Amino acid sequence: MSDNNPTKTVLEYNQRIKNSLKNGESFTKHLDTLLSTDDKQELLTSAQKLFNFNLNTDYLIFPKQYSRNDYYAIFMIRLLELSSQNELILKEIDNHLEIGIKHIKTEISLYFEVQDDGTADLLESDSNRKLFSLNFDKRKLLFDNTTLIDVFLDQLVNEQVSDKLKFMSSLIIFAKSMEKDYQFKVDYSILETSNEYEYSTNDYSDSKSIVDKLFVASADSNYMLETLNNKLGAKINLDGGLYLNIYNQKVDDKNNWKIKIQDENENISLLKVLIAYPFISKWYLENREILESVEEN
Repeated sequence: MSDNNPTKTVLEYNQRIKNSLKNGESFTKHLDTLLSTDDKQELLTSAQKLFNFNLNTDYLIFPKQYSRNDYYAIFMIRLLELSSQNELILKEIDNHLEIGIKHIKTEISLYFEVQDDGTADLLESDSNRKLFSLNFDKRKLLFDNTTLIDVFLDQLVNEQVSDKLKFMSSLIIFAKSMEKDYQFKVDYSILETSNEYEYSTNDYSDSKSIVDKLFVASADSNYMLETLNNKLGAKINLDGGLYLNIYNQKVDDKNNWKIKIQDENENISLLKVLIAYPFISKWYLENREILESVEEN
C-alpha cells in the first residue's frame, strides 16, 4: 500500500475518530465518578483529572462544555455532600456553574475562578470578592478576613443569624474536610476556633481606648466587661461559658492588642461571635481599621 493510498488515509481518519471517542468516554467516566462516588479519595482523583482534561480533539468538538472553574464547584458541593452538608447547592447561570446558598434571601452566589498559577479562588458573584484560595499543588487553603467580614456583617446584614451561621458552617466543614481527608494546610484566620488562637489587630498603642469603646458598645446589652488580672485588657462573658478577651500582648516591649475567643468546646470563632452578637459587630465595624489585621488576609 503506497503512502498516498486513499485507503490508508481513511484508516488513519477512522482511528483518530476512535481515539477521540475513547477520550470522550474517559471524560464521562471521570465525571460519573465525580458525581456519584462515596469515596473521598476517588472524588479527589476524578476532580483533578477533570481540572485539566482536554475534551476536544482535532476530529471531535463538543459544543457545550463546563470549565475548570465549574469542576471546582462540583468538587466542593460533592465533598460537602459526603460530609452530610447540603446548605450549598449547584446552580447553572449563563452556561456555567455557581454555588447557591439555600436559606439566604439576599441575591448572592459563589463561583470559582482558577488563576494562572493553578490557585482556585472562591469568589462572591456580586463584587467578585475572594472568600478563600485553594491550591491543590501546594495543598493550602487560605480564608480572606476582609471578604468574610464584608459578606457576613455587611452584605448579609438583614439575614437571620441562624441562616448566616449555616452558611459559615458550610465553609468551615469544607475546609476541615480538606484538612483531614487530603492533608491540606488551612489558615482559618477569623474562622479559627482554638482557644489558644490570638487574632492580631493593627492597634499598637499603649492606650486602652479600644477596650473603652467596647465598654460603651456593651452598655445597653446584658453583658459586662471585666478587667483582666494579669495584663492590660478586659474580657466579656457572653453565653454558656463563652468569653471574648481583648488585651495588650507586648513583644520585645512593643504593644500589640490581641483578641482571643474562648469556649468550653473550642468550636466558636471570632466571626461567629461577630455574627451572633450585634453590639460586638457594631464595635468591630466602627473600629475595623485597627481591629482587622491585614497580615491575616
